[in-house]
Amino acid sequence: MKNNPTTQIWIQLQVNNNNESENEIPNTKVTRDNVFDYVIKGINDSDGDASLIRFQEPTYEANSDRWFIVATNKSGVGTTYKIYVDNTGHVTIYEGVNDNV
Repeated sequence: MKNNPTTQIWIQLQVNNNNESENEIPNTKVTRDNVFDYVIKGINDSDGDASLIRFQEPTYEANSDRWFIVATNKSGVGTTYKIYVDNTGHVTIYEGVNDNV
């Protein structure tokens, strides 16, 4: 059983609205509504392809203040991914840790 993260990414999404310039990054809290934005950006920015991955519903872990998502390849072949997104947008992806998640 592996226990090493394959990817750790710090993601900050830029929200463009009338009150901010395009170069500013707001303090955006990770929520159920935007957690997949962080995950998809994290995967795609690390040379992955999020369109090839099937995601389960995210769950919030209050004790660690982070979101948890289980994902698999859409092809049904390959590994299981455990994806954690903390409240600051830091994405950690574990690959093949435990296929019985």
